[in-house]
Amino acid sequence: MRVENNKIYNECCLNTMYKMPDNFIDLVVTSPPYNMRTRIRNGKYTTREKSEHFSKKYKHFDDALTIDDFYKFHSTVLIELLRVSKIVCYNFQIVTGSKEAFFKIIGDFNKYIKDIIIWDKGSGQPAMHGMVLNSCYEMVLILESDKRAGRSIQNAKFKRGEMNNILRIGRGKKYRMFTVQYFQSNYL
Repeated sequence: MRVENNKIYNECCLNTMYKMPDNFIDLVVTSPPYNMRTRIRNGKYTTREKSEHFSKKYKHFDDALTIDDFYKFHSTVLIELLRVSKIVCYNFQIVTGSKEAFFKIIGDFNKYIKDIIIWDKGSGQPAMHGMVLNSCYEMVLILESDKRAGRSIQNAKFKRGEMNNILRIGRGKKYRMFTVQYFQSNYL
Protein backbone atom coordinates (compact mmCIF):
# COMPACT_ATOMS: atom_id res chain seq x y z
CA MET A 1 0.00 0.00 0.00
CA ARG A 2 1.20 3.49 -0.79
CA VAL A 3 0.36 6.76 0.92
CA GLU A 4 -2.22 8.91 -0.85
CA ASN A 5 -2.03 12.70 -1.04
CA ASN A 6 -4.65 14.68 0.92
CA LYS A 7 -5.63 11.73 3.08
CA ILE A 8 -5.33 11.59 6.87
CA TYR A 9 -3.78 8.45 8.37
CA ASN A 10 -4.55 7.85 12.04
CA GLU A 11 -1.66 5.53 12.82
CA CYS A 12 1.89 5.49 14.13
CA CYS A 13 4.07 7.85 12.09
CA LEU A 14 6.47 5.01 11.35
CA ASN A 15 3.73 2.87 9.79
CA THR A 16 2.80 5.77 7.52
CA MET A 17 6.41 6.50 6.54
CA TYR A 18 7.09 2.81 5.75
CA LYS A 19 4.47 3.16 2.98
CA MET A 20 6.20 6.18 1.43
CA PRO A 21 8.74 6.04 -1.37
CA ASP A 22 12.15 7.74 -0.96
CA ASN A 23 12.09 11.57 -1.14
CA PHE A 24 8.28 11.61 -1.12
CA ILE A 25 8.09 14.73 1.09
CA ASP A 26 9.74 18.12 0.50
CA LEU A 27 9.85 19.21 4.14
CA VAL A 28 9.07 17.79 7.58
CA VAL A 29 8.68 20.03 10.64
CA THR A 30 8.11 18.04 13.81
CA SER A 31 8.30 18.47 17.56
CA PRO A 32 8.52 15.01 19.14
CA PRO A 33 7.42 14.20 22.70
CA TYR A 34 9.76 15.37 25.47
CA ASN A 35 9.66 12.24 27.66
CA MET A 36 8.45 14.44 30.50
CA ARG A 37 7.48 11.66 32.91
CA THR A 38 11.01 10.26 33.01
CA ARG A 39 12.94 11.87 35.84
CA ILE A 40 15.85 11.27 38.20
CA ARG A 41 15.47 10.29 41.83
CA ASN A 42 18.46 9.47 43.99
CA GLY A 43 20.74 9.66 40.93
CA LYS A 44 18.77 7.08 38.88
CA TYR A 45 16.17 7.37 36.15
CA THR A 46 12.62 6.64 37.21
CA THR A 47 9.08 7.53 36.13
CA ARG A 48 6.87 10.18 37.69
CA GLU A 49 3.54 9.16 39.06
CA LYS A 50 0.69 10.24 36.79
CA SER A 51 -0.49 12.63 39.50
CA GLU A 52 2.92 14.37 39.38
CA HIS A 53 2.82 14.93 35.64
CA PHE A 54 1.53 18.37 34.72
CA SER A 55 0.49 17.35 31.18
CA LYS A 56 -2.40 14.91 31.13
CA LYS A 57 -3.14 15.80 27.54
CA TYR A 58 -2.59 12.32 26.10
CA LYS A 59 -4.46 9.50 27.78
CA HIS A 60 -3.02 6.82 25.46
CA PHE A 61 0.59 8.00 25.68
CA ASP A 62 2.40 8.27 29.00
CA ASP A 63 5.59 10.07 27.77
CA ALA A 64 7.80 7.95 30.03
CA LEU A 65 10.18 5.81 27.97
CA THR A 66 13.51 4.61 29.29
CA ILE A 67 16.41 6.66 27.92
CA ASP A 68 17.44 3.73 25.70
CA ASP A 69 13.91 3.24 24.34
CA PHE A 70 13.51 7.00 23.81
CA TYR A 71 16.78 7.06 21.85
CA LYS A 72 15.84 4.00 19.77
CA PHE A 73 12.42 5.41 18.89
CA HIS A 74 13.79 8.81 17.81
CA SER A 75 16.66 7.25 15.88
CA THR A 76 14.25 5.02 13.99
CA VAL A 77 11.96 7.98 13.25
CA LEU A 78 14.88 10.13 12.06
CA ILE A 79 16.19 7.39 9.76
CA GLU A 80 12.76 7.14 8.14
CA LEU A 81 12.32 10.92 7.98
CA LEU A 82 15.67 11.25 6.21
CA ARG A 83 14.61 8.55 3.74
CA VAL A 84 11.23 10.08 2.86
CA SER A 85 11.99 13.82 3.13
CA LYS A 86 14.41 16.26 1.53
CA ILE A 87 14.68 18.47 4.64
CA VAL A 88 13.86 17.59 8.25
CA CYS A 89 13.39 20.25 10.96
CA TYR A 90 13.43 18.35 14.27
CA ASN A 91 12.40 20.63 17.16
CA PHE A 92 13.16 19.50 20.71
CA GLN A 93 13.93 20.72 24.19
CA ILE A 94 16.44 19.26 26.60
CA VAL A 95 14.67 18.00 29.71
CA THR A 96 15.70 15.34 32.22
CA GLY A 97 13.93 12.58 30.30
CA SER A 98 15.48 13.45 26.93
CA LYS A 99 18.94 14.93 27.60
CA GLU A 100 21.11 11.84 27.15
CA ALA A 101 19.13 10.57 24.18
CA PHE A 102 19.13 13.85 22.24
CA PHE A 103 22.84 14.49 22.75
CA LYS A 104 23.53 10.96 21.52
CA ILE A 105 21.28 11.61 18.50
CA ILE A 106 23.22 14.79 17.70
CA GLY A 107 26.44 12.77 17.73
CA ASP A 108 25.09 9.81 15.77
CA PHE A 109 23.35 11.93 13.12
CA ASN A 110 26.09 14.59 12.81
CA LYS A 111 26.70 13.88 9.10
CA TYR A 112 23.06 14.68 8.32
CA ILE A 113 22.85 17.82 10.50
CA LYS A 114 23.37 20.96 8.44
CA ASP A 115 22.84 23.39 11.29
CA ILE A 116 21.01 23.92 14.55
CA ILE A 117 18.50 26.72 15.01
CA ILE A 118 18.03 28.01 18.54
CA TRP A 119 14.45 29.01 19.30
CA ASP A 120 14.80 31.79 21.90
CA LYS A 121 11.44 31.85 23.67
CA GLY A 122 12.39 34.98 25.61
CA SER A 123 11.60 33.52 29.01
CA GLY A 124 11.18 30.06 30.41
CA GLN A 125 8.96 28.49 32.96
CA PRO A 126 10.67 28.10 36.32
CA ALA A 127 12.71 24.93 36.62
CA MET A 128 11.04 22.00 38.36
CA HIS A 129 13.77 21.84 41.04
CA GLY A 130 16.48 23.91 42.65
CA MET A 131 19.93 23.93 41.02
CA VAL A 132 18.34 23.49 37.56
CA LEU A 133 18.47 26.29 34.99
CA ASN A 134 15.22 27.69 33.59
CA SER A 135 15.02 26.66 29.95
CA CYS A 136 14.34 29.61 27.66
CA TYR A 137 15.15 27.89 24.37
CA GLU A 138 14.53 24.87 22.22
CA MET A 139 16.66 23.51 19.40
CA VAL A 140 15.69 22.73 15.83
CA LEU A 141 18.02 20.31 14.06
CA ILE A 142 18.10 20.96 10.31
CA LEU A 143 18.90 17.65 8.61
CA GLU A 144 19.29 16.51 5.00
CA SER A 145 19.90 12.98 3.80
CA ASP A 146 22.64 13.84 1.30
CA LYS A 147 25.51 13.63 3.88
CA ARG A 148 27.49 16.33 2.03
CA ALA A 149 30.04 17.96 4.29
CA GLY A 150 29.35 21.54 5.32
CA ARG A 151 26.40 23.59 6.42
CA SER A 152 24.84 24.31 3.02
CA ILE A 153 21.22 23.13 2.88
CA GLN A 154 20.85 21.91 -0.70
CA ASN A 155 17.05 22.04 -0.85
CA ALA A 156 16.62 25.42 0.89
CA LYS A 157 15.05 28.40 -0.86
CA PHE A 158 16.73 31.26 1.03
CA LYS A 159 19.59 33.43 -0.19
CA ARG A 160 22.80 34.46 1.54
CA GLY A 161 22.09 36.59 4.61
CA GLU A 162 18.32 35.94 4.74
CA MET A 163 18.12 33.29 7.46
CA ASN A 164 19.49 33.44 11.01
CA ASN A 165 20.11 30.42 13.23
CA ILE A 166 18.37 32.09 16.18
CA LEU A 167 14.60 32.56 16.18
CA ARG A 168 13.34 35.01 18.78
CA ILE A 169 9.70 34.11 19.26
CA GLY A 170 8.31 34.63 22.74
CA ARG A 171 5.62 32.49 24.27
CA GLY A 172 2.15 33.16 22.93
CA LYS A 173 3.38 35.16 19.92
CA LYS A 174 2.07 34.44 16.45
CA TYR A 175 4.72 34.14 13.78
CA ARG A 176 4.79 32.98 10.20
CA MET A 177 6.82 29.81 10.49
CA PHE A 178 10.36 30.15 9.17
CA THR A 179 10.12 26.92 7.20
CA VAL A 180 7.27 28.21 5.08
CA GLN A 181 9.24 31.30 4.24
CA TYR A 182 12.69 29.82 3.69
CA PHE A 183 12.22 26.19 2.76
CA GLN A 184 9.08 26.71 0.70
CA SER A 185 8.27 24.05 -1.82
CA ASN A 186 5.84 24.12 -4.72
CA TYR A 187 3.21 22.54 -2.48
CA LEU A 188 3.11 25.00 0.46
